[in-house]
Amino acid sequence: MKSEDFNGYIVGRAGPTVSLCIITKDEEKYLPDCLEAAKSYVDEIVVVDTGSKDGTIDVAKKFGARVFTTEWQDDFSFAKNKALIHAKSDWILFLDADEVIETKDMVKIRELVEKAESLDNGKKKIVAYVLNQINYTDETTFFGWKPCQSGDPRTRGAKGYYIVPLIRLFKNRSGFKFKYKIHETIVDSIKEKGGRIVKTNIPMHHYTFFKGKEFREKKIEKYSQLIEEQTKLTPGEPKIHYQMATHYLANKKYKEAKEELERVISLKPDFDLPYIHLGDMALDKNDVGQAIDYFNKAIEANEKCEIAYIKLAGLLTRMGKFRSAHSILKLAHANGLSSPALVNNLGFLFLHTGKLKEALNIFKQGVNQIKLSSDPYYYLLIENMVKTYVELNKKDEAIKILEKAIELNPDNIEMFKSKLQEVKVIS
Repeated sequence: MKSEDFNGYIVGRAGPTVSLCIITKDEEKYLPDCLEAAKSYVDEIVVVDTGSKDGTIDVAKKFGARVFTTEWQDDFSFAKNKALIHAKSDWILFLDADEVIETKDMVKIRELVEKAESLDNGKKKIVAYVLNQINYTDETTFFGWKPCQSGDPRTRGAKGYYIVPLIRLFKNRSGFKFKYKIHETIVDSIKEKGGRIVKTNIPMHHYTFFKGKEFREKKIEKYSQLIEEQTKLTPGEPKIHYQMATHYLANKKYKEAKEELERVISLKPDFDLPYIHLGDMALDKNDVGQAIDYFNKAIEANEKCEIAYIKLAGLLTRMGKFRSAHSILKLAHANGLSSPALVNNLGFLFLHTGKLKEALNIFKQGVNQIKLSSDPYYYLLIENMVKTYVELNKKDEAIKILEKAIELNPDNIEMFKSKLQEVKVIS
């Protein structure tokens, strides 16, 4: 498949080519994992180093990367756009040095770029894909934080994670440029130029948390400075004020966060996420009524705001208002939403209100929808399906489901084996 390796650029691969682009500074500890996982699935590696004093550049060259150096300009977009200038391939895959995409997911990335043209189906051409950044952390206050499954080696011992969808795979030589000094984004440029952006569930495992407390404190200080500078440059830009708000939230400056979130809403009332944060803050103060109001406003702002339905239905469920929670989830379904989280929550409601057959059908729908044993919701849906079979006195069916799941050899196989033993001893 690879016929020649010329200065980090592989020629002779059939189909569209992919450049892996990374900006670095003192990343010799994390960069090897990133490059080792990706090297066989990209056609070149482009590294722009912004002043490393360790062995980062040597590591990059060891993996065949084309390395370019530039002075740090207090501007992440500046550095990333430098990488785009040097990339030669048809597609760009942009990663952080402390991110890892597993082999099975790199295979999917190759499939995405190879099938992009055939997936157009008469619509606008696909020019970008959204990947999910899985941020591992012990900080439970981060927006969307979820606990990790025990025994999963990818977590490296972290207590939990939160997901940030990001455009990291996009067409090269299309005039796309990153924008903003901090929390840089390419989405504005893509939307200006036109083309379809497609969401995927491909995870990028992100390990910044493991760099230690001192690193995180320095990062917070640096980010604070850059966000303030960007806010002055673009005072009326809602995205920047939102970034400022999330920065305050991460640092537990709740008064300042609320002020920024309210400012975002005044600038862009149809932006749903500020309402979600305000709802969470209301819940922290046990103001349930206010939280419900904010989550409803998020849905009014964007009927596709999945997390608003999930949070609102979950809150109503905890309050024992099952009928209201069911209505919210039905509304989500009516608005075209059917994620594993929504399906699981709907099945949970049926299960706990004694509608076992309805629950079973919903959990089956969720499992068939995912078809990925590595998805966190795969285990939850299987577990709930098994629980429903047991409630229906169909123990043999529950055992078959677990045995079939184990055959797939998922990362959390020990959890399935443990659940199988539990079911077998049920009389």
